[in-house]
Amino acid sequence: MSEAKCRADECGHTHAARGGRDRYGRWCTLLADAPEPRTIPDPEVPCRDAQPHEVCRAARAFATLATAHDWTVRVTYARGPRTHATHGTVLRFVDSTAVRARRGADRVAGVWVDRRFDTGLVWDAGSGIVEVGAAALADRVKRADAGRVAA
Repeated sequence: MSEAKCRADECGHTHAARGGRDRYGRWCTLLADAPEPRTIPDPEVPCRDAQPHEVCRAARAFATLATAHDWTVRVTYARGPRTHATHGTVLRFVDSTAVRARRGADRVAGVWVDRRFDTGLVWDAGSGIVEVGAAALADRVKRADAGRVAA
């Protein structure tokens, strides 16, 4: 990307002095040959309820565990671009499975990308969202039973 100095009579900016300087004495510059904005491709499969064959074994086991402990569970699937965190370049297309579970005010969510655990989140009414690993995610689901009184 190159910069070109503008002329006070051509650029349309208001300058305090002739010669392309602004009222603070800085050169007024225009960006020449600005790059085109990057576009991210649309997902191949937008987020939707997962089909049984799209859910990896670990995500299925977590969903089964949560269901067994009386959590309401939703499993979703999507296939879309994974981008670089800094410059936004599309690295590759990935399959992602999310298992979201809730019970009362407690919430947990686990995400598997290309059948490998990627992110776990837990939160409730009294706390903010906390990122956890796979083992802590399962422990949170099991621990919710400890506070229950048997009827």
